Amino acid sequence: MTVAGDAQVGMPPQSWAPAQLGAPSVPYASWGGRVLASLLDGSIGGGVAFLTLGPNQPTVPFLGPSFLMPGGQVQGPAAWTDSGWLVVTVVVAVLMQAYLGATPGKLLVGIAVVGDDYRPVGLVRTVLRSLAHLIDAILLIGYLRPLWNAQRLTFADSILSTQVLQTRRPWPHRWLDRGAATAVPGPLTYEALAAPRWWPAATALSAAACTFGALFSVVGTSSGGSYRGFPVDCVMITADDGLLHLQGGNVTLASNTVAETRLWITKTAETGRAATATWTWSGTLPDSSRASLRVEFTRGDGSTVPGFDFPMPDASAQSATIDLPARTISEVGPSWTARQTVVVDGVESPACVALLTRG
Repeated sequence: MTVAGDAQVGMPPQSWAPAQLGAPSVPYASWGGRVLASLLDGSIGGGVAFLTLGPNQPTVPFLGPSFLMPGGQVQGPAAWTDSGWLVVTVVVAVLMQAYLGATPGKLLVGIAVVGDDYRPVGLVRTVLRSLAHLIDAILLIGYLRPLWNAQRLTFADSILSTQVLQTRRPWPHRWLDRGAATAVPGPLTYEALAAPRWWPAATALSAAACTFGALFSVVGTSSGGSYRGFPVDCVMITADDGLLHLQGGNVTLASNTVAETRLWITKTAETGRAATATWTWSGTLPDSSRASLRVEFTRGDGSTVPGFDFPMPDASAQSATIDLPARTISEVGPSWTARQTVVVDGVESPACVALLTRG
């Protein structure tokens, strides 16, 4: 039996001639529709990120750019993998596109990513297609390519043999179609005759998710910042009779935080850290001597933190301020004791001790 010319029923679509494929009648998704779907997906990622990670907005893979986020969003140290909810959101979106052909945003817009057989392409090709978008991101040429490509393909689509169709009834993935082993879509049948029974429910849930994401991305947002930290002066327990005569110093462990409100929910997040130590002395250092600056911390519970030794920058300046690793703030905790000394030719001076106690 033949249909549409010489195409045989049961023959794979890849073997059909272009005329049999009916390329002109296949409704490829518009560039604007693809962008809108990407923005809707990105708003979901942005909303979940805000609720779980606060104002810090990490880059969320697969869910598209969060172009709807406020311009003042903070790019902090958080990663998308720091939130279990965000990881689950990404995994669900990947699986939806792999086996249903559409993410929540694509479901809402009515487009689907399929292969040459008009079926969803599965997990491996979906992940590879997402990685191939890195090529599309070069000068954004690949993302703009659907504007002039006849089949509206990005470079990722061409590499992975995928296409994006304007349809709400894509053929089911073969794993979800019991008759797929014998029922191959024929020419011109780029979509199923009817959508699955669960399709309206999935679309409704996707609409709710996109609405949630949009609300927590753009509605009623405000932000403000605060700085927490101040110098804690150290006190010499014993006078230093060495060459440098250590006189004193201070330690500053500070952090910047930002508070942001979206709708009725306010979240705070740390956006930056600064840790410094300052030493002052009154002596001089002979050219033949070598000196270093040392600081050690003890936590409030009595446990110690590995100390730091820094080369003496310029002994004649009689003071020095050194930047400590930012991780020091989290390592020492809210209450700590700092012990500052100078080491000259291997001999350590009496300590200058700084103490900070928080309830």
